Amino acid sequence: MEHANGQKRRRLNETPQQTEMRRAADANRHRRRYVSVAQKRSDYEAAMINIDNLPDDLTDEITENNCGLMSIKCQHCEAYFYKDEKFTRSSIKNPKFGLCCGDGKVKLRAVADPPQNL
Repeated sequence: MEHANGQKRRRLNETPQQTEMRRAADANRHRRRYVSVAQKRSDYEAAMINIDNLPDDLTDEITENNCGLMSIKCQHCEAYFYKDEKFTRSSIKNPKFGLCCGDGKVKLRAVADPPQNL
């Protein structure tokens, strides 16, 4: 409550120029925070590239990246990972992962069997 009273007091003591500057800053902050959905969609569409319709000189520069097989299991929760997703300090023979159960720090419940109908 004290914060709101202090804010009211400051606003009552503002000069017209300070009020105008505060309102402009509030409007700018609001504009940055609430970008329209249409703007987000157009930004997303502009970022998308249809690789089937690229000119020949650009298609020569496209290289395929192969991460290998997702075949390494977490020893705690048995989630599958690529070999490069392991912690950098862990070994290939004893890999440790943090993206699933945090290397055993989080205990996940077993997934229940689905009903017979499914």
